[in-house]
Amino acid sequence: MGKLKQIVEVLTAMENRSPGQQALRNAQQHAGDENWAKAIDDYDIAIELDPELTSAYSGRGHSRLQLDQLDEAAADFRSTLERNPFDGMSVTGLGIVLVRQGDIEEGIQLVEEAAERFPDDWVFLYNSACVFGRALEATSEEEPSEIAINGFMIFQAEAMKKLRLSAEQGMPEFDFMKRDPDLRLLRDLPPESVAEVTSRTRLRLLNLISTDEMPLAFRFNKIADMVCLNRIYTRSGDQGQTSLGDGTRVLQDQRSRRCTRECR
Repeated sequence: MGKLKQIVEVLTAMENRSPGQQALRNAQQHAGDENWAKAIDDYDIAIELDPELTSAYSGRGHSRLQLDQLDEAAADFRSTLERNPFDGMSVTGLGIVLVRQGDIEEGIQLVEEAAERFPDDWVFLYNSACVFGRALEATSEEEPSEIAINGFMIFQAEAMKKLRLSAEQGMPEFDFMKRDPDLRLLRDLPPESVAEVTSRTRLRLLNLISTDEMPLAFRFNKIADMVCLNRIYTRSGDQGQTSLGDGTRVLQDQRSRRCTRECR
C-alpha cells in the first residue's frame, strides 16, 4: 500500500497549489453547515478556476446528492474518479446513486471492489454502510418474497458490519449520523456483530408480524407467508450461511417467486 499512499500524497499536493483552493474551502464550509445550495455555488467557482480540481467535483457531487439531484451527482462522482480513483467519497457516493436508481448489484459491486484501495479508512467504511442502507431500503419496498426477505436480511447485516468496522477504525460520534437518511432503517439497531445483528433482526421482524403495522412493504396477510418467513430466517440467520454473494445472486432472479410457493 506504500505506492498507493504516495499517489494520494502527490494528488493532494497538486490540489493544495490549485487556484481554486479558496473557493473550495468556502464550499466545504457551506457543506459543513449543510447549506448545500451555497456549497454548490462555490464548488462551481472552484471548478471554473481549476477544471482538474477533483475535490471540487467530489464535494459538489456530495452536495447534489443531499439535494436528491441524482443524475448530476453521479456525473460529478464519475468526473472525480476519472481524475482520482482514490477518492473514497466519490466511490461510495456513486454507489448510493446507483442503488437509489435501481442498480443495486452494480452499486454494491462498485464499493466492494474498491474497498482494498481504502484500508483502515473509517470514512469509507461508514459510507459503505450507507450504500448497504440504501440497498436495504430498496429491497424492503419490493413485493414480499423469499428473494426480497433474504436480501433485506443480508443487506441489514452487511450495513451493521460496516458501521461496526468503522467504529473500530476510529469513527467519532457526529450529529448527522443520527439523522443520515441513508441509515434510516438501521437507526434502532446497535452496532453488534453480524451474527448477533442477524438474530436480532429476525426476532424484531417476526415480532412485528403479530401487530397491525409493518415497515414499508413488509405486510403479510397470509399464515403461509408468516410460516415461510420463519423458515427463511431460521435458515439464513441461525446457521450463519448467508453471504453478500447469496444476496446479489438471489436479486438477479427476475421471477421474484412468492414465499408461499417455496413453502409448499
